[in-house]
Amino acid sequence: MKIFKLIVITIICATAISWRTAPNDKYSGNWVLNKEKSDIKTSPDFKFPEAINLALTKDSVFQYSVINQGDKLVKTKTTSSALSGAKREKVISEKEKLISSFAWDDSKNRLIKKQILVTNDAESKILTTVEESWTISEDGTRLTLIHNRKSQNDPANTYVVTGVFNKQIAN
Repeated sequence: MKIFKLIVITIICATAISWRTAPNDKYSGNWVLNKEKSDIKTSPDFKFPEAINLALTKDSVFQYSVINQGDKLVKTKTTSSALSGAKREKVISEKEKLISSFAWDDSKNRLIKKQILVTNDAESKILTTVEESWTISEDGTRLTLIHNRKSQNDPANTYVVTGVFNKQIAN
């Protein structure tokens, strides 16, 4: 009987922990850029995608596909990352590397994506930092993406833009 109680308590605790730490599934689905509600004119080189497909897996992995339809060319870029906040490095060129992380903030129903572009040498000088917050509305119909870029070498290339996406509802 003690073993049975221990198993039940373990299952209840594991369920409670996974429920508290798992991101809200309202993120999953197709989202379309609402150009009227978005601040898309403040950036010299950043352009919000016209559509985003988001998925959250059971093991708290965030996956998104960006679909650009400008100039009738459709490009899809898919990125997957664990939501633990752990940093990962990617060498971009001989001189640069990108350090990125994704973290879920359950209290604010928000995902924080951080990227730091640094020189790929012993000094690791920061060139650019980008922080994005992806916040879902309480009713699950609106996704607000704030893209905050700070360029250390080019202050003119420092900006904050806000994109508002509406969730597509399947008929």
